[in-house]
Amino acid sequence: MGMNTTGLQGSVPIVLAVQNEAFRQRLAGLVQQIGYEVEQIGRPDIIHELTPEQYARSWVIIDTEDDVAWLVQLVNDYHRSPFHIGGETSIGCIVSEQTFGANERLGMWLIGGSAAVFAVWSREGDLYQNLRGLFYLLSQERTPDAQPERPTYDDLVTHVLQAPTEGQGLLDLGVRLDEWQNSHWTRYEVARAFLRHAARRMPDNAEARRCYGASLVRTQRDEGLFHLREAVRLAPDDAEGYLELGRALIEVDRAEALTTLLKAVQLDPDGNSGRKARNVIATTGLAGE
Repeated sequence: MGMNTTGLQGSVPIVLAVQNEAFRQRLAGLVQQIGYEVEQIGRPDIIHELTPEQYARSWVIIDTEDDVAWLVQLVNDYHRSPFHIGGETSIGCIVSEQTFGANERLGMWLIGGSAAVFAVWSREGDLYQNLRGLFYLLSQERTPDAQPERPTYDDLVTHVLQAPTEGQGLLDLGVRLDEWQNSHWTRYEVARAFLRHAARRMPDNAEARRCYGASLVRTQRDEGLFHLREAVRLAPDDAEGYLELGRALIEVDRAEALTTLLKAVQLDPDGNSGRKARNVIATTGLAGE
């Protein structure tokens, strides 16, 4: 890919969702040769088995053996998952040259205004170099800031809120937002910073607790669950509160998660929260438990 990838750090786990078993094992060997860990390997439908932690930190490679309809469905399912927080995804797709030539828009495919996949490349190409290039670009996306001593977005937002008339705080936040960076994670971090202050200033506001709790569960699960439970306590008739709490409980207590999600359906059987709760139950396998 014409770039220096000697500095790759293989700390990110890789998920290989590949239909052909022989090709799947070949890819696994190349991934390990480059220095990355294959965390999960199987057929493409293992996409439906990913955990919240994998959505947050893993890179996914999909090959459906040129079944484009299946590929599109799997990527859409990934984006619609309750564990996906929106924005860009760390997904690479492999197809044949013939399939890519017949479906060139796969490389320009958008979902919700963001790229549906990070990269699409040919099975006939140099897989080793393509994988190295993909991992290099993804690692740059995950680590856009090379100066850990810089203030976090939470620090910058806090400064603005504490001194709203001071121009320097606004300038510092604006300059950071204007930098090239992963817009998905930036949006998440800035939103979480504002939601933290909202929850602190309005501790009895169920919406503030719910939104802040939902933003926390991906990285600070226990604290996030605390705020989500508070949201349900403060607004026991709010279906959306039960929906968010149920989502967060799936990796903690599946029985309680199912009960909580069913409460959301009961409170809002024909509304958006009820439909989302039914979808979570169906896509996470809770329905059969």
